[in-house]
Amino acid sequence: GVRLQYTATELYIEDITPGSPAEQAGLKRGDTIVKINGIPVEETEGDELSGAAGTKVTLQVLRNGVTKSFRVTRNEISSTSVTGTIVGQKIAYITLSGFTQNSDEEFAAMLKKMRAAGMKSMVLDLRDNLGGYMDSAYNIVSNFMDKGIMMYTSDQTGALTPVTITSGSKIGVPVVILTNEYTASASEALTGALRDNKLATVVGTRSFGKARIQSLLPMSNGDMLKLTTQKYLTPNKEDFNHIGLAPDIEVKGKTAQLITALQIAGMKSIEVSGDHHILNVNGVAFAGNVGLIKQGDKTYASSLVLGALIEGDITWDAKNKKVIVTNGTGKATGFTLSSKEALSQNGETFIELNAFKKKFPALVWSYNATQKQLK
Repeated sequence: GVRLQYTATELYIEDITPGSPAEQAGLKRGDTIVKINGIPVEETEGDELSGAAGTKVTLQVLRNGVTKSFRVTRNEISSTSVTGTIVGQKIAYITLSGFTQNSDEEFAAMLKKMRAAGMKSMVLDLRDNLGGYMDSAYNIVSNFMDKGIMMYTSDQTGALTPVTITSGSKIGVPVVILTNEYTASASEALTGALRDNKLATVVGTRSFGKARIQSLLPMSNGDMLKLTTQKYLTPNKEDFNHIGLAPDIEVKGKTAQLITALQIAGMKSIEVSGDHHILNVNGVAFAGNVGLIKQGDKTYASSLVLGALIEGDITWDAKNKKVIVTNGTGKATGFTLSSKEALSQNGETFIELNAFKKKFPALVWSYNATQKQLK
């Protein structure tokens, strides 16, 4: 019942499934797992957290500098591929983790729920969605467009056959899609359909690039053969296999992508809180973090997060060892490592918050030393 995040130095809990054994045992977002059944994490092999229902696993975690021990009784978890919530100014944030046989029904139910809550725009998160049943993708696209071409398919003859929506319904609100390098297959078909039909703005990084369809063929001995039988192209006839779909707006970093998507969806005021493990936006929990680093009397946050908050761009000047923030008007501001206005760790850059506020006074921030969280 946990979603884990690995870094170069630790393994921590990024998210917890509501009602899961992990939540019932008292585990929380942001807990760093130190040992599993008494074995240090760095010495474990395979997936020691999984096991048969009813069996137990003991976790030693680090929480706010204090080591705690939790005994979790494993159990089967009823999972759904679609989750959603309303954020800020009636923005529906919906995650689609995969295309199961039930995903289309789950999505339709979630959409109905979001409409009842007053949805005025939508952020559809397809990051880390590796695909699944194309029929489910087709039915989900039907919730966005009443008629038109979803995609083209092509067999060994090379002839293009349009896959059309004929009796769908218009979504009626602005849509932003989030993608990353693990957005693949059916999720790319969905992204391409909404993008090319001008029904969504795509934010994030280039997708995986799997534009081929496999069929399962039964064998005489009872086995199944998976065979690539078709390729598919977007409505604009783009074959993105091994290339991926380029986003309309490229944004790196999980948290920065989310902030940018919410801004495009209409969020006027954003309050971000969290630390180097967890993230809350306007009081709602999300996967991600603010990249918080505390060194002496200086507090740093991820440059990508700060750049997204001011709707700017972040670049790294390797020659001068400087983080450059370019705002919406094109004005560039630099923060150097030598002045300690910036940090560079494990390939990421961070900016000292007081230095950032001097250049961008609209930022308001505070630090809770007890919880080691930024707000």
